[in-house]
Amino acid sequence: MNQIDAAFCRYTLMVFGLCLSFFLPQKAFGTDRTISVISPEARVTSLVPVNTQSLDNQVITNFDSKMMPTQNGALPLQFQHALMIEEPPLRTLQSRPNPQFGSTHSGLSSIQLRGMPRHEIDSNQLKVMELLAKAGVGIARDFYSYDALRFIVQSRPEAYDFSWFDFTVQNAQRLGIEVIGRITLHSDPWAAGMPQDWKSYAAYVKTVLTRYAGKIRYWQPIKEPEPGPRNRPVDDAGLMPSDVVDVFKGFKQIAAKCDPHARLYFPGTGPPFQFAQYNVDQYLNKIFSLGGTNNIDILGVDAYIKDAKEVIQNRRSLLKQYHSPNIPIWVAQIGAPSAPPIHNFRFQGGGSEQAQCDFVVRAFAESFHAGAQKVFWGEFLDKSKLGQQRNGQNPFDSTGLIEVGTWRLKPAYFTYRLLAAALYGFKDVHKDAGGVYTFTFDDCGPVHLVLLGEQ
Repeated sequence: MNQIDAAFCRYTLMVFGLCLSFFLPQKAFGTDRTISVISPEARVTSLVPVNTQSLDNQVITNFDSKMMPTQNGALPLQFQHALMIEEPPLRTLQSRPNPQFGSTHSGLSSIQLRGMPRHEIDSNQLKVMELLAKAGVGIARDFYSYDALRFIVQSRPEAYDFSWFDFTVQNAQRLGIEVIGRITLHSDPWAAGMPQDWKSYAAYVKTVLTRYAGKIRYWQPIKEPEPGPRNRPVDDAGLMPSDVVDVFKGFKQIAAKCDPHARLYFPGTGPPFQFAQYNVDQYLNKIFSLGGTNNIDILGVDAYIKDAKEVIQNRRSLLKQYHSPNIPIWVAQIGAPSAPPIHNFRFQGGGSEQAQCDFVVRAFAESFHAGAQKVFWGEFLDKSKLGQQRNGQNPFDSTGLIEVGTWRLKPAYFTYRLLAAALYGFKDVHKDAGGVYTFTFDDCGPVHLVLLGEQ
């Protein structure tokens, strides 16, 4: 056989092998682990659902779950996705709003559903809220057209329309969801910087707080205020650190007179930025150095890009530096897409529907272990199927768990739902040397979360 014939044979065998590989069953990627447990048996649940069609009140029915015997305090496992291991006594895992599980971007806007009459938009928003409640969401923020945004409730001086936000508050109360109210600085949705007429702004804040006193505990007077232009009307763009501190002071002064129980929630900044002399850390440092912590009741952190543990530890250290170590920290927004990310946006996980399920587990386990009091999944609504005109697809569209329009519940919706039920009322969480997160309770045995990739 000459060299040409030999080369041709090698090439033919290679092509045949590649073709054959498409038809032979592939060995699934898996992980072998042994978990330490105390009980003689435990319930093991794979946290990617096998059924996404039913919304039974028993949330575990959507998952492959079985009792397994342990071997001298050890539970050998082989798995492809994150696992939940429950030791007896077991809970009956039922759907109920969990106050530590939140949602970000929890509402619709009339623009997203352009052309629909008001009653039909209301019907869609009610559907969203009912699905939030069934997911176990206990606290929600950013309701867009259904919020207390100044350009929604105050179309002109002394003219208020609270019908949109009343709809949110009334239905949220009925469903057991706590609402974080959203206040904005301007009646013009695209305006930036501080209000030109502080007296008019103060009157708007007073009117809103008075109306919802006793109904809304947490208020968000500023969102992503960092200097420079932003492309969304719900942001408070172009504020220097001294401006932010002034807004905080003004809000607390007004609240002291009309609703002393109101709490100021500052969700922090948006994505990393560099403007003039400030990046994210320098910007927050300056706000705190000017006395910002004197008026902040809860601080939020953005963990879309940075690791949740890293950013929580950073903010906790900063609060200690300014003698405010007891201010609670919430993860204001964390998420991962169910599709490959676009625009090279660097999420911490996701990329497929199964990988999104795994990241839901990681997001809540790591955030709670790092000391977050509440964790908000964002964006909770998947807008990728709306079919609306956009200037290029938004990288956050597929981070949602509910497809707006089709109303399909994505697999990660059920993962979120099961965790909200299983972790309800946990009193402590620790992580062992093997990377297993163990949550303990007063009314049931411990719950262990085993993350994919942890060793």
